[in-house]
Amino acid sequence: MKQSDNVMYYVDQLPSTIESIEKFEAHFISEMEDKNPLQIAVQLKALEELVKRLRANNRVRNYIMSEVDKYPEQIFENNVAKFEKAETNVKYNYSKCNDTVINDLMIEQQEQDKKIKKRQEFLKNLDIDNPVADTKTGEILNKPLKTSNSYVKITLK
Repeated sequence: MKQSDNVMYYVDQLPSTIESIEKFEAHFISEMEDKNPLQIAVQLKALEELVKRLRANNRVRNYIMSEVDKYPEQIFENNVAKFEKAETNVKYNYSKCNDTVINDLMIEQQEQDKKIKKRQEFLKNLDIDNPVADTKTGEILNKPLKTSNSYVKITLK
């Protein structure tokens, strides 16, 4: 098998320290103008998807954790990174607690969330030609300030 046929060969070429990431970024930015911008966008999207899938893959996670578990310390380091054992993505399901207080509060929260969404939609759609006054203060209501960034959404095939 040729070295370039081995996917881990390419993984080993990726930056693995803050310094090497910064260098890679600088080189990328300085050289990108020689490349097709849409191809760059697709490759960046593909890298995001690849990292997302690899991080979520149980076989990859188990492989990494089998090595992490060899270290008794909660926090340990090697020459390129600090590792910290942690519970991640912790979730609690309160529906089986048989607690009417939490059940009632959760229902109230859902109702409040609906009211807030409805009011937000109302404020987003205010017509500046038809001013509306706040019923408590009499002040004229303003549309919310909107900020956004323009970019392209990419869907890989």
